[in-house]
Amino acid sequence: MPKEKKLERLGLKFKQKRSDLNLSIEDISVKLNINTKYLLAIEDDDYSTFPARTFAIAYYNKYANFLNILDKYPIKDEEIVIHPKAKKKFTFLNKNQARLKSKRLKIVFILLLLSLFILFHLNNDDDLTNAESALEPVTINLPTSSKEENKKELIKVDPVISNTDLELFFLDTCWVEIYTDNKKALIYKLYNKDEKLRLDVGKSFTLIVGNIDNVVAKYSGTNIDLTENANKQKVSINIIKNE
Repeated sequence: MPKEKKLERLGLKFKQKRSDLNLSIEDISVKLNINTKYLLAIEDDDYSTFPARTFAIAYYNKYANFLNILDKYPIKDEEIVIHPKAKKKFTFLNKNQARLKSKRLKIVFILLLLSLFILFHLNNDDDLTNAESALEPVTINLPTSSKEENKKELIKVDPVISNTDLELFFLDTCWVEIYTDNKKALIYKLYNKDEKLRLDVGKSFTLIVGNIDNVVAKYSGTNIDLTENANKQKVSINIIKNE
């Protein structure tokens, strides 16, 4: 009973502060870019509405800071729940990604063999040409500038892009969590508009994104379809295997 009264007083504090500022729920929603149902849930002390504890804490802190409320998030011992149906979707997605990656590797290997074959024959042709030209020596004076330009061309090397780069471009406020093997948290943060995140992930990882409309995600240069694994609260949980 004392805990319930404390929660009730805390929810009323949010309502009273908002009322003192003469702001409606819709006004707060626009200013903080938080769905009205989450704001009402905080004022009603009903945290079951949130899809995960991390999102509840993030939105609670953002609303509390706006109203200058110093009370900390009141609920403890809540965990993220991934439903079995979602896990099946992730497994299916991972298998498709593995097949696609295998096909790409085969294509690259074949192209590499063809390139080596062509270079080998070109070198043989050059050797024959050089042998013939040795019978009739010809002196050619190349301008110094041409030699320098040729050296510069040889030095140019295209940058290598890692095939494990994860890139996130934020169009507006968005919560992001990244775990390795669902244990170690690499990222646990609320991002704002125009921010960017680039991370070289060398192992399997779990990507959790809230407000998926506010972010563009890429992995290994390919767009990640966050809507495929999103729930009604627009929270997307993606398990990506990198073996």
